[in-house]
Amino acid sequence: MKKFEQSWAEQLFELREMLETHALQHFLNLPDSDARWLQAKTLLERHRTLRDSIGDSFRMFSQLDRDFHSLLLSAADNIFFNQSLEIISVIFHFHYQWDESDLKQRNIIAIDEHMTILSALICRSDLDANLALRNHLNTAKQSMINSIKQSESLAH
Repeated sequence: MKKFEQSWAEQLFELREMLETHALQHFLNLPDSDARWLQAKTLLERHRTLRDSIGDSFRMFSQLDRDFHSLLLSAADNIFFNQSLEIISVIFHFHYQWDESDLKQRNIIAIDEHMTILSALICRSDLDANLALRNHLNTAKQSMINSIKQSESLAH
């Protein structure tokens, strides 16, 4: 099996950025009556609840993360977008196991970033939502690259 390299991580994040920024544009243009606006508000509350009780609950973030990205991608109304999250997750977990030493801190950061995106989305602030999403994707990308570098240094 080939090792999951930094260049592959960068390419995968490029795909993820294209999918999620495209889906975000669709989300921002959903009609007021679309049920996903209420889902976004509910998801924001779920993020607040987890943030306020993060303590030993930080591992519960994975489902919240999946729900967040699934909701965002659903706005594109594209079956391939809907399935892309699963495919990307499988690739990451199959080729690479995350270093969990700073998992709690990474989850806290991601919760805050999700809340920033959701708040901007709910307020229909296109620019703020786009900037917050790009910031979130860059944080995730950098975390993965740092983990890859760390695992490479441990292997030598």
